[in-house]
Amino acid sequence: THVLDAMQRHDRDRLHELSGHHLDGHDHDRDMDHLATCMPEHATARIVDQRVEIHGDTATSTVTLELTGVDGTKTTVERTWAFAKDTDGVWRLAELPQCPLR
Repeated sequence: THVLDAMQRHDRDRLHELSGHHLDGHDHDRDMDHLATCMPEHATARIVDQRVEIHGDTATSTVTLELTGVDGTKTTVERTWAFAKDTDGVWRLAELPQCPLR
C-alpha cells in the first residue's frame, strides 16, 4: 500500500526510498519519474483485495484495485509487485510495478 500511496501522491523520492538498491539495471530517475507521474492528478485508487505470498527473502503482493479516473470512469485492475528483504530486514520494492492506469 505504501507504493500505491506514493504513486497517487506523485512522490518520486518515496518510491526511490521504497526500492532501495534492488532495481539494479534500471534507470532509477527515469523509472521513478514514470511511476510518480503515471497516475493522473485527481485520479484515485482503492484497494479491493490484496494477497501477499512470502518465500524466504522474497515476497509478492497481488493487489486488485478499483481506479477512478478524473472523468469518474471506474476500472478494476490486478497488479503483482515483487519485494525483497535487504540485509537490514527491510522489505524493498524489487520490481517496478506496472502503472495501474496503463
